Amino acid sequence: MIGPHDLGGAKGFGPVRPEPNEPVFHAAWERRVFGMTMAVAYWRRWPLDAGRHERELIPPAEYLAMTYYERWFAGLAGRLNKSGLINERPSEPPLQAKDVSPQRIRAATAKVEGRPGRFQVGDGVRTKVIEGPGHTRLPGYAQAKTGVIAAQRGQHLLPDDSAAGKPRNVQALYSVRFDAHDLFAEAKAGDVIFLDLWDDYLEPA
Repeated sequence: MIGPHDLGGAKGFGPVRPEPNEPVFHAAWERRVFGMTMAVAYWRRWPLDAGRHERELIPPAEYLAMTYYERWFAGLAGRLNKSGLINERPSEPPLQAKDVSPQRIRAATAKVEGRPGRFQVGDGVRTKVIEGPGHTRLPGYAQAKTGVIAAQRGQHLLPDDSAAGKPRNVQALYSVRFDAHDLFAEAKAGDVIFLDLWDDYLEPA
């Protein structure tokens, strides 16, 4: 999906102005939204990629007018509504703070196995064009571009299928090196950009 959340290379939005000494949270409610999102993940009612895709479904005008954590809150509310968890469910066991951290650590360190990768370090590859309303981690500015495999990142769930609720699709993930000028015309000669991309996003160059 290419939309307001995928602005790489888009013009007309003005310069990025970093905030000096920016705090992690600008208000207490942002901290609570972050905490709720992490806590609800404990129940594993949807994968991480489905949560990302829910934020991508926010109408463009609303999305661009929202702050970062307003988007998180809208996405969380959308997923809770779709999963039936938006109302009180007495059958759900109460969630304790002590239960969340170990659960997330186990999930993050779980080893997954999938199909062997098709590419080796040094191979030339070309990214595909991914169309449609679904979720993908291949940025619009990097589609139909040529790069080189710089490193292998192991095997990971394909976000596109995970967000759509499809069966587990574990495959190779690579770090791909691109000439920055090939992605952005304004880039300086000699600059490079690295993107972590899944096997299904690539074809031999």
